[in-house]
Amino acid sequence: MRTLLKKIVPEWRVDEVETADEALALVKKDAPDVVLLDEDFGFDPATSEMRKVGTDATREMRAAVLNERKGTRGVGHRRMLIVGCTGYESGAHRRAALAAGQDHVIGKPYQEAAIKKVILAWFFEKMPGPAEAGGNAGEFPWF
Repeated sequence: MRTLLKKIVPEWRVDEVETADEALALVKKDAPDVVLLDEDFGFDPATSEMRKVGTDATREMRAAVLNERKGTRGVGHRRMLIVGCTGYESGAHRRAALAAGQDHVIGKPYQEAAIKKVILAWFFEKMPGPAEAGGNAGEFPWF
């Protein structure tokens, strides 16, 4: 994913974290423009427990960013793009991810064209928000 992102926008700083809690801490600290979030952070062998899933992390990120930026919405403010990256590509999963606050879901195998389309559409303001996306979230009829 790092390689794809650097190829799409070489100037970007790309940070990687291992867990949803680390991702949440990074979002609170740096308020990035884009977050690519795995739905399943996997099994933690140290604690023998499942780690927080992406939809839970998304809800917490959205709440944290809104609390941090309360009163600062205005000219130049852009909503943080959260893209779920998952192997669980299904309609039910997609709806749950969008309901949690993700803006888009990309299924495996990840392809440069799909990631590029999502990111560039977002920054050129062509991508509909979750409300407009409806049941066809993830489709790009305007390209």
